[in-house]
Amino acid sequence: MSIQLPTTIENSGSALSRSSTQYAKIDSNFETFTVTITSSSYKATKSCGRGEKLTFSNIPVGHYDVVALAKKADGAVTAKGTATVDVEADVTKTVTITLTRLYYHTVTFQSKRIDNNPNSGSYMQPVDYTFTQDVSDGYTAVKPSNPTLTGKTFSFWSISPDSLTPFSFNTAITDDITLYAQWDSSGTSVMTLSVNEFLAATDFGTTSSETSPYKIKLTDVTNSNISQLKAKIKGNATSGDMENVYITLDLSDCTGLTTIPSSAFSGLAAYWNTNSTATEQHRGSLVSITLPDTITRIERSAFFQSDLKTINIPEGVTFIGEEAFNQANLTGELRLPSTLTTVEEGAFRYEHDLTKVYAPEGLNLSAAKIECTIERY
Repeated sequence: MSIQLPTTIENSGSALSRSSTQYAKIDSNFETFTVTITSSSYKATKSCGRGEKLTFSNIPVGHYDVVALAKKADGAVTAKGTATVDVEADVTKTVTITLTRLYYHTVTFQSKRIDNNPNSGSYMQPVDYTFTQDVSDGYTAVKPSNPTLTGKTFSFWSISPDSLTPFSFNTAITDDITLYAQWDSSGTSVMTLSVNEFLAATDFGTTSSETSPYKIKLTDVTNSNISQLKAKIKGNATSGDMENVYITLDLSDCTGLTTIPSSAFSGLAAYWNTNSTATEQHRGSLVSITLPDTITRIERSAFFQSDLKTINIPEGVTFIGEEAFNQANLTGELRLPSTLTTVEEGAFRYEHDLTKVYAPEGLNLSAAKIECTIERY
């Protein structure tokens, strides 16, 4: 029989058959296992190291409780696994127990908080702090509650300190990683609105900018109403509505949205064409968008000729259509999800400010017109 001590719950208390396993979280620094088998009239204890087998011979017939303890070098118990086994008269009276560790990875969250210790040299100042999650190999991390910091607004978690791309919590964890809290100190608060409230809004206050845009979080965008957003952001240049208004859209809670339709946000640049007529200039500009994890398709020309500096393309997206990000003005690094199978002609044409694209092995990008370095993962 095997008792496995990896990363899930500690002893549930339920009895197990000889072929079953019981899971418990173990510390990565454990050194030895101590195993005890006990019946109403017999008890034996043995110890072993990682990956070794323990054999208990000449065991009397009976029903046995098995307890395995993982211990550090100092003897401290870091995990406990349990099982039961029946030794019957018609089988060899030998119980062999194999103790194994299923692999898990550590996700480290790097953030900041205000130091409330009056005896420290950084009292009431922002200081770094970290916390971790243990995640079984191939599983996903749990998104923690948003951290808070006086004077700043939490934006998202990213895979590098200076990344502008939000980390997708649908990503399978296959190695130890560190996620970094990204903050916005522009002072612009997030406006949480329904689609109808957003469409009805007539005043966004003072003129915004690319570096200090208005942050709009929409709660109920779906496949049926997403097409209404473009006209609102574009505005009416003749009347001055939305003139020089820069917007970031957070659609992360819009689980009814699965597709970004063709031309959904195309042309949303404040000065997208200097040869345009007056009524086509000075429109609102979409500079960033956060998509929900339910998105599976980004259709043709979805962000064509926009001012979209940053976007997350979440795990689950399988299709990016022709010219989807042509002249979208994306900057920095971009990660394409492991689920992506099709990228059509010119999807990233004229994206001069992209510095690196991370793409899964085997994804055909020959027609995508990516100009920067492509790093496979």
